[in-house]
Amino acid sequence: MMPPPSDARTFAKRFEPVLLFHPNENMLPVDPKWYLERCSMWRASPAPFDDKANWGEAPQTVFPRVPQVERGNLAALKNEATGKVWLGALGAGGLVGNRPQGERPRPIEERFFDFAGWDTPVDPPNEITAATINRHAALNAIDYSSPLKGSQPWYYVEFMSNQDLLKFTSTRTPNGLDLFRLVANNAQLSAPSALVYHFLFPLHFEGLEGCEAAGEGANFASFGGEWASMAVLIDSSNTPIFIGLTSRNIGDPSILGDEDQRVGMQVFKWTDAVLGTGGDAHPLLFVSVGTHGLYLTPGPHNVTPFTAGISAGGGSCGAVEKLDDVISGEAVLSPGTPPGTQPPPTWVVVLKLLGLVVGWVVLGIEEAEGWSTFGSTEVDATPNAVSTDQTGTTTFGTILAPAAITVPGFTATRQIDWQVNPFTAPAPDGRKYDFVIDRTSQVWWVPRTESAGWDGRWGPRVTNDPNNRRAGMRCPDFMEMFLEGIAVTLNK
Repeated sequence: MMPPPSDARTFAKRFEPVLLFHPNENMLPVDPKWYLERCSMWRASPAPFDDKANWGEAPQTVFPRVPQVERGNLAALKNEATGKVWLGALGAGGLVGNRPQGERPRPIEERFFDFAGWDTPVDPPNEITAATINRHAALNAIDYSSPLKGSQPWYYVEFMSNQDLLKFTSTRTPNGLDLFRLVANNAQLSAPSALVYHFLFPLHFEGLEGCEAAGEGANFASFGGEWASMAVLIDSSNTPIFIGLTSRNIGDPSILGDEDQRVGMQVFKWTDAVLGTGGDAHPLLFVSVGTHGLYLTPGPHNVTPFTAGISAGGGSCGAVEKLDDVISGEAVLSPGTPPGTQPPPTWVVVLKLLGLVVGWVVLGIEEAEGWSTFGSTEVDATPNAVSTDQTGTTTFGTILAPAAITVPGFTATRQIDWQVNPFTAPAPDGRKYDFVIDRTSQVWWVPRTESAGWDGRWGPRVTNDPNNRRAGMRCPDFMEMFLEGIAVTLNK
């Protein structure tokens, strides 16, 4: 059972973060309800889902393809669905029932939202034709200026009291970690509760570092519809203990079961955070440009994988990019290799799941002579050995902060006050907006054992993307991710 909204609102305002954005950042977090109401929704079926021949409604023999729901015709709430298609309606797609813990069946079809189109955007109904490439989501900031008109910076929060956590963790043991014993029922944590912020960015922009000048290297892992999170664990005296922050996963993006892990979360002691001046407990979060990693300190941050296996850093720029073009059929998966093992540097290793066969087929793609680097003549270009997220240092573009909170030592082109409060859009619109997660009425959140939810992608599918690097992201269960991170920290 969810706690009273008043508890969630009180804690949300108390710990509302200060987000400091790099001077070159173009995206701010938006309201996911507002966002999906302005999206079209597409069906991908059958697999492979990265083939545009399998996108759109029947008949799939005819171009241009047609979405399941046209842009602007989705309703997020059932009581706002007059003349529209409610996301939770039977046949709307993407909504799945209560999922058994740890189970994600391989889907026979998939749904995805499209907010700003593909690169280069064209108006409906010609977004997907026989001639369009559809290899990337819209990539330029100007492509989002019209779709984002009328938006404002936003977040959603989920709050679980200790009683909620005891119930939630009683059936959850991710990676063998007993979340009930290690977190929810841990006497040393003094009956903790948890608060999780959700941030939705319309675009994640990520290149293959070291290969930016080589063809498509600058857009290597860019995609539409990206999620990030900050989380706080609070003890029974309402004192914060831990803070969790997400950043991109540069390890293998796809894992068994067709579920991709695009972000991971690191957990720190609350006392590691620097707080804004003039208010309650508002941590300063430095946001990496393009990739929206959240950090407690400014400047560059080395990025390490959250999943094991072979990352995109192996081999040459050309070999890595060709990986997406030469593999087809079932999703290419790269679950972990044993710690400490590395393949020869001239091989890119991928693991491909073949139906229900137990075991792995290892495919080696050698850096053969004549392979181009994204069409470049620089065949010796290689990805950087270390990936880096870059935040601002002392000067920033935008600072998002609670009213009256200051950040001494840092300057920005503009500082915007968070104005995240429930409101009703002016007539004749009349739609309602909130910032507290209510899984009973808000069906767009990730499905759980206890509740159904939206299992689709928050940005468009793209072609030639078997590793799910450039497809829109699914919203993770950040609550479980945070609790698992705490358990790992305490179990060391």
